[in-house]
Amino acid sequence: MFKALTLILSLLFLMGAAIPSRSSEYGLTFNRDNRTYRWNNFIRYSSPEARRIHVRASGDLAKTLIKRASGSSGSDRWRDNYSLSSGFDYRLNAWSAIGMDLSGEQNEVNKGEIITRMGHITSFLTLDPRPGVHLEGTVGGKIDQKEQSNLDSKEEGLTYGFSGSWRSSLPKTQTTLKASLSGDKLSAGHSSVQQLMASVKRRLFGGSQITLSFDDQEQGRTNLFGPAEAAVLKRQDRINRSLTFKVELPLPRDHTFNLSLSSTDRRIEYSLPEGPDRQVAQQNSRKNVHRLSAQVVGRPAKRLTFSSDFALEEGKNDFGRDINDEDLDEISLSASVDAALSSRDSLVFSGHVARTSYDVPHPDNYNDRDSFRSALKIGYHHTFSAALQLIAEGTVNLTHLVYLRSQRSANNNWVRLYALYPTLHIRPWENLLIQQRFSISANYTEYDFEDLFTDIKSNIFRQAKTTTDLSYHLGEEINLNFSYTYRTEDFGRLVREGGWMEILSWDKSLQNIEFSVTYPLISRVIITPSLSYGHRREYQHSRGERNFKSRLISKRVGLTGRYKLPPNNDMIFSISRSRENVSGLPDRTFDRLQLSFQHAF
Repeated sequence: MFKALTLILSLLFLMGAAIPSRSSEYGLTFNRDNRTYRWNNFIRYSSPEARRIHVRASGDLAKTLIKRASGSSGSDRWRDNYSLSSGFDYRLNAWSAIGMDLSGEQNEVNKGEIITRMGHITSFLTLDPRPGVHLEGTVGGKIDQKEQSNLDSKEEGLTYGFSGSWRSSLPKTQTTLKASLSGDKLSAGHSSVQQLMASVKRRLFGGSQITLSFDDQEQGRTNLFGPAEAAVLKRQDRINRSLTFKVELPLPRDHTFNLSLSSTDRRIEYSLPEGPDRQVAQQNSRKNVHRLSAQVVGRPAKRLTFSSDFALEEGKNDFGRDINDEDLDEISLSASVDAALSSRDSLVFSGHVARTSYDVPHPDNYNDRDSFRSALKIGYHHTFSAALQLIAEGTVNLTHLVYLRSQRSANNNWVRLYALYPTLHIRPWENLLIQQRFSISANYTEYDFEDLFTDIKSNIFRQAKTTTDLSYHLGEEINLNFSYTYRTEDFGRLVREGGWMEILSWDKSLQNIEFSVTYPLISRVIITPSLSYGHRREYQHSRGERNFKSRLISKRVGLTGRYKLPPNNDMIFSISRSRENVSGLPDRTFDRLQLSFQHAF
């Protein structure tokens, strides 16, 4: 069947190629990354959609080689991927169309060591009998094959699908209804997916409106589950249901009040073909979430935008085994302000506070806990002149985790993250842009009861970074780019001795310089040579002493080029060589090469 499908695909592909096209292309790429080589060929064809018949086709051929490392006892690894697809749709009249899609794919590892084949054929009919109504039905077949030593396998069977939608618009009411059913019946099992969606939106007085929506999705699959030697035929059902009610109410002074109520039910259920089984049912899981959200959005002043959101959420996680079950409750409050202080200054503020409580009913599970989270973000933008702008952003994130049982209280901790990101945009001339970026951050993890234990887990990670980017436009298609980065970071333990004291574990610093220039070499040929140099040092700390650990020096030279040949040819190449020197180790060299050609018909 797979060979027959491949033959049909090839014939349809050639038939499609005989029809005039306005959207077709062919491409060839080669890429080498050290010991990995990749070849890829592709062709795409699509006839003009304005015609009564629309034909499409595509083909891909990809090969990958991972060469054996020198001195290794292994062998080269090959992987081949072939895929071919074709299809057409034919419009019978203004409200109906028929069509067919075919696809085939083969993956091969090490020249036949493992071979997998997949084929799919589908025919479809679409109907639009009246405005707002759309119907579509599909029927087809599929085949999956795998050849590996003496473990050959094969699955084949029928696929089907149906979907319909209806949309009605009355003067004040919009109603949408969608339903779909799809699945397959294969020799080793079958699956199905059904979905129902409905929504009603009603406009009320004064610009207010209400919306009620419902979504039900059910997926069922009967197949072998578990390791191959102990696989069991079981049915898995995934059920997702949600119901949402929304109210939008205009308020004075350009304010809007939004209220949302939602309920979600998610379930995964297992059963044997002959019916429910107690042991199998222990793998079931269920999650219910009920959420209430109230939001106010408005513009209390001409240059001020404000929004706030308050939410309540409760849920239950049922994992089939009652020892893992848990209930959760969450309350959260968010607010944001965007203010234009003047023609040159603007300020953005946002904050979020939330508390989540997890209650575990089983007495042998000690995971009862509370989590408190808060986040604050402030951004400021100032324009000094057309040549100089400042953008500064700061964030604070706090999380406090508290276990309510003494058996887990040793894990109670605070996580505090502070960060500041200022940036300067400097444009002294029209063709010169300089961007100076700074960042500084600190991440503290502090355990509440650590002074009772000898093992110190509290720690701090700090980082500071500066980057200078320069872009200079010398003329038509001539650009000079320069970048310099310096980064330093350290990590250490936090000890409580009359306050917090840091005991450094390690620190490292990195510097990196990059330079490139883009210019036209000859007509239609643009090249970009580039150079980069990096230097990293790392130190280990022990008993107050700073000891050298390692040094890394990296150098890279590269060349990228592009050749455009009118009207529809494009060729790109890129080649680079990198060398790394790590203290105490032999130098390592990395070669990369990429070639690509693309032609549009």
